[in-house]
Amino acid sequence: MKTTKLKIGHKEQEFTVVESHGKELLLDISNGQLEVWADKFKIIEPDLLQFLSKLTEDDTLYDVGASIGHFSVFAAMFAGKTYAFEPEAQNYSTASLNKFANSDRLKGELSIFNLALSDRMQIGNITIGSYGAGEHTKSIDRYSRYDHLTQSSIQTAGKSQENIVEDDVIAVEPSNSGFRRGDAVSAISEDPKVVEAIFPNNSSNSFWVSMFDDGSRRDGYAQYVCQILRDHGMPSNKLIVIRIWDATEMARENFKELGKHECLFR
Repeated sequence: MKTTKLKIGHKEQEFTVVESHGKELLLDISNGQLEVWADKFKIIEPDLLQFLSKLTEDDTLYDVGASIGHFSVFAAMFAGKTYAFEPEAQNYSTASLNKFANSDRLKGELSIFNLALSDRMQIGNITIGSYGAGEHTKSIDRYSRYDHLTQSSIQTAGKSQENIVEDDVIAVEPSNSGFRRGDAVSAISEDPKVVEAIFPNNSSNSFWVSMFDDGSRRDGYAQYVCQILRDHGMPSNKLIVIRIWDATEMARENFKELGKHECLFR
């Protein structure tokens, strides 16, 4: 990876330099997990990057569940306005740092909020499994096996709109699409064998499930996950790549694939 250093306050901090669709952005790599996401930035969601690169100054993007801000920062290099929401403190801090590092590269306005969005105003709790910037093992106001650390968060009201991004996914989806994304993730997460089920790093075209390796391939389980997404109204003509990962290796910041299925909804 190509890297550079910026002076932040009284010290220099290292960033990786990533080029995509004619734009150059700097991404924080201050820990191993951030290095992984920076290294895989262009290959995790190429279709998403293509979509974001077509935004114009007349477009407004809402990134709900913005994590460390990679896609929000990239979007703001094209869109007129980008609003990013991330409730977890360390991910929010990293997103803000990435915004600062790219401030002279942004074409439009980028606003990042340390909030979660909901259909009601309330105080909620984040349950966190792996505490650190770039981690995704967390849930809000629902049971989780990751119960050893909680962090309070304010949830504010949000509305389903045509161009709103919901539940860790960047996409333009009609509000009447009928896809019950949260219910689908919850249904998969209820399986005792599942450690975590997520749309990774704000993805709209891939779905990850982590579980412990018992020595068997999990391609069949990936097909089962495909059916659950279908049962919860996944839009037709939508390709979702489902990957099953070894939870133990993911905790070590490694990726060991246990199963895979390309799920095409027709």
